[in-house]
Amino acid sequence: MSRIALAAIVVVVAPLAACGTRPDAVAERADRLSSSAVADADDLAEAAVADLEAWWSVELPAVYGLAWEPVATVLGATPDLLTIPGCGEPIGYPEVVEFGAVYCPDDDSIVYDAGPDGFLAELTAQVGPATVPVVLAHEYGHAVQERAGELARGLPVVYGEQQADCFAGAWMRRVTTGGSALVDFTDHDLRAALVAMIAVRDPIGTDPLSGNGHGSAFDRIGAFQEGYRDGVERCAELLDDPLPLVPNEFLSEVDARNDGDLPFGFDEGAIGPLVADTLNGYWGFELGERFEPLVLVPIDDLGDDACAGDLVEPVTGVAWCGAEGTVLVEQEAARRLYDDPIEGRADFAVGYLLAVGWAEAVQSLLGSDLEGEARALANDCLAGAYGLDMLPRPPRPDEGDGLGAASPGDLDEAALAAIRLADAGVDDDVVGSPVEKTTRFRTGVLGGFDACRPLLDD
Repeated sequence: MSRIALAAIVVVVAPLAACGTRPDAVAERADRLSSSAVADADDLAEAAVADLEAWWSVELPAVYGLAWEPVATVLGATPDLLTIPGCGEPIGYPEVVEFGAVYCPDDDSIVYDAGPDGFLAELTAQVGPATVPVVLAHEYGHAVQERAGELARGLPVVYGEQQADCFAGAWMRRVTTGGSALVDFTDHDLRAALVAMIAVRDPIGTDPLSGNGHGSAFDRIGAFQEGYRDGVERCAELLDDPLPLVPNEFLSEVDARNDGDLPFGFDEGAIGPLVADTLNGYWGFELGERFEPLVLVPIDDLGDDACAGDLVEPVTGVAWCGAEGTVLVEQEAARRLYDDPIEGRADFAVGYLLAVGWAEAVQSLLGSDLEGEARALANDCLAGAYGLDMLPRPPRPDEGDGLGAASPGDLDEAALAAIRLADAGVDDDVVGSPVEKTTRFRTGVLGGFDACRPLLDD
């Protein structure tokens, strides 16, 4: 964030250690593998490939009217392999490391880095064993595109990546809701899949429509959710009806040098005061004189004595005190979001946390009767509306030189915070699941306050 005065991984699938295999060779296995029960990543990748083959043998005819042909080769490459299939000629393991994973239409092969020290191994250690299966599902999406003749259309790369992410989301819905006889994933695996989408985004500052652009994490999560929610049929439409892309380029050299992140803290020049100022400015613009600016109060503990009246805590770490016109934030909770193991410095994760506190005050001001999960998800939408206002735009007359602007990657950081603060289980129905929260946040970012108003009337 600034004040104005996975290169993306090409994910391809490949099962099993240092050998190639035809996917139909494992289609007969009878045991149903879960990420929590499987110690061997190769077994889980093998089961995922078998399930993807079985799934696409049904979905491709149903959606595209085409018979499914099994992918010719799926290979997990390791450093000891001397010859690895490439697009037209063999490649070495260092080239696999560079890309992470790749689908090659020339020989209908999927190759991914199965080395113990590679990017995917590192990501698996950070977010969980569902990582490689989700990568495989994405790369199978490119194999689908080849069979459907879509790769020959010459569309911008990012739209094909968007569709492949969507296909991966549709498959994830299958394996987390009991639809697979081979793979049984949990709510934790779904959360891990969303975090993996963030890890394989384009580098911040990259134009998604240029070259080999794959999209920001915000864009990639949106495509994944589209498939999870609406299935393969919707994914098949995306090349002709793509999802919108958010700006991902730096606005200034200073912002680029800082990687778009302000320092953590609540003193002048840090992330806290800038977010508070821009939240007050935004809601004053939307609601006019009805809205009284709120005061941000950093605090060590949101205890019973933190507010003279009722203290409303919409998510862990932030609360609204209506009696005093304040939003209180636990400094340790904010710091945990800022120091993210995937993002590194994530200043707008703190921005999201504060925006949810302001959103709670806005709901009260508007007379919202929502409770529980529905109220929490409306807060996510309102936080997203604020996020939209922070994207590059001309200043309003009242802003002058004090305009705050989101930097590339800020929406990614906010989405990651929403995932981290979501319910542990999709059926907990307290503040919303990771998919529900990021979907509502995205609704606000893409549609603004007007898109959130209907939620307040539910």
